[in-house]
Amino acid sequence: MKSTYALFAASLLALVAACDQGVAQTTKAPTQAEEIEEFCNQVASDFVASGGQSTGLFMGRIQQKMLEEEWDPETVSNTCSEALRRKTEFIQQHAQAIERRAQ
Repeated sequence: MKSTYALFAASLLALVAACDQGVAQTTKAPTQAEEIEEFCNQVASDFVASGGQSTGLFMGRIQQKMLEEEWDPETVSNTCSEALRRKTEFIQQHAQAIERRAQ
């Protein structure tokens, strides 16, 4: 009887340990704000990398995603505008550094 109880207790402890590891290894789902930020960063990167040649495509991607996900237009607009500003500033800073090195 004691061996059955010990086996049951050991199995229960192993199960609890496995559940604890499963919780620690899971990743949390991104919040809507994080999803918007990630999307805007990607779209802004693509836009800046294209040299700003595809304004219609840029705006179309934003509008389509906003409708698909039912995101607040003002939040998306603010987040994407900020991402675009950061990406543009980044490119300008690096372009200036390259120009200085070339001189």
